[in-house]
Amino acid sequence: MLCDIEKAFAELTPDQKKLYFSLHSGHGQDPKQWPSHIHESVEARERQRIEEQHGARIGNEPTLISIFQINCMEMNQGAAVFPYAARFNHSCNPNACFSWNANIGKETIHIMNDVAINDEITLSYCDMIHDKVLRLYELKHYGFVCDCPACGKDEDESSFAYQSAERRYRLQELERATRFFRGANLVEGAKQDDFVQKLLEMAALHTLEGDFTARLAAV
Repeated sequence: MLCDIEKAFAELTPDQKKLYFSLHSGHGQDPKQWPSHIHESVEARERQRIEEQHGARIGNEPTLISIFQINCMEMNQGAAVFPYAARFNHSCNPNACFSWNANIGKETIHIMNDVAINDEITLSYCDMIHDKVLRLYELKHYGFVCDCPACGKDEDESSFAYQSAERRYRLQELERATRFFRGANLVEGAKQDDFVQKLLEMAALHTLEGDFTARLAAV
């Protein structure tokens, strides 16, 4: 909510406020690319949040919200803006991942794939097992269209984009088939003849995608 962001912003020093407004803003988007109304069943507080974000998105100038909503990262049970971590660009096949480290009170960036000299370090702004259509919708929020290898033309079966799409589709199938039987229900999952094989397949697919995030650890 805007009131929460305003409260946090008011506590910053002048230099911190200047740094905040140096971050990229998601304003200036075409309102025709977004829904024109909110369903009547949406409760008042949620309606206010949607209206505030939409107004910031299609506005002509950077605002507290237009900067926050495309730069914030998860922190404990909420979200925060980390002015240096927020400057990493996106790729659907990133070479790094990020996480909040409560022990040191910092957002940390972890290299998870080899990075050649002069290559850019990238993070994924969306879930790496999502298909291209869903990723396109999620990234629309940020105001850009991704052109990473996974988002390229996938008509050619030998292309990385095609193979990546196949792997992600299979990962979604396996995720649905196994997620109930992981964690607290692992004993029940172990009783299934093919359960371990599914987990091994998931681990292999995540590895081929270069996805060494917490998802792989969970498998």
